[in-house]
Amino acid sequence: MSWPPVFKKMAQFRESGNDHPYRRWLMTALKAVVSLGILAFLFSKVDLRSVLESLRSLHGAYVVLALIGYIALQFMGILRWRIMVHVQGYGHAYGRLAAFYFAGLFFNLFLPTSIGGDLSRCYYLADNRSDILRAMTTILADRVSGMTALICIAAVALLGNSVVIPVWMTLVTVGGAALLLLGLSIPFISPRFFRKFELPYRYWENPRWMAGSLAASFFIQLSVVFINMFIGHAVGVDIPWTFYFVFTPLVAVAGMIPISLNGLGVREGAYVYFLAQAGVAASQALAFAIIWLILITFTSVLGSIGWLFAARSLNRAET
Repeated sequence: MSWPPVFKKMAQFRESGNDHPYRRWLMTALKAVVSLGILAFLFSKVDLRSVLESLRSLHGAYVVLALIGYIALQFMGILRWRIMVHVQGYGHAYGRLAAFYFAGLFFNLFLPTSIGGDLSRCYYLADNRSDILRAMTTILADRVSGMTALICIAAVALLGNSVVIPVWMTLVTVGGAALLLLGLSIPFISPRFFRKFELPYRYWENPRWMAGSLAASFFIQLSVVFINMFIGHAVGVDIPWTFYFVFTPLVAVAGMIPISLNGLGVREGAYVYFLAQAGVAASQALAFAIIWLILITFTSVLGSIGWLFAARSLNRAET
């Protein structure tokens, strides 16, 4: 399937809303301004020569390990999504879901937020337009599972962390983890009310599958921490290893805030801010963030292969 029909179909997913096209373009433009503004501010506050020096003196072996680890981790992400898809009754094989998943990564390069990649996954997964809500439920469940693991890892790490950080950060993170876990447990406590929401409630009707997705999420998020450790060694960052378990999830959460283009700018600012708590220079932290951005971008480019397979699979099904 060619690009225009794909984008046209994805746009149709939002036609039912009250969002005017001009309003969407305006929001995208504002997010671009936020991303560029934060990046301009960051680069104005650091010595660019120091950033370039940090990048020139990289330990290449650690960068390669980080890249291989990040790409390999996507396949665990596919497995987690497959659990969500299975509970909703889809019968797609792992290979086909992998094509849909990587296609979503690819579209993240061109669409204003990661939601664009999610919409492309829904487009490929849904049997027809009336099936979009069921497909979207698998994406939301996948996101919630990942967010739960992120917040819980950060909360536990903050309680045992040796780096002195602002009190508000600990309170917000630990409180957020407690509220999230409480919210996930409520449907078990009061099932009669939540059964009205058939699609999401299917996950609470299958607690073993929920447990499996959470286990996969914890594995994924802990692996991301170790990938960040590789990047830290590559850049020469000298911080306590326990602090990686604190700032890595918090940076990921910050990158999800929908005020910029796919987290660009916000994520880099979060790296600079959180690493500064451990005494890391802004130039070194920015070099760290640039390596992470390269990993994400390279993996998304590889997603073009998934897009080709997903398009071919969909064309075959339509035929």
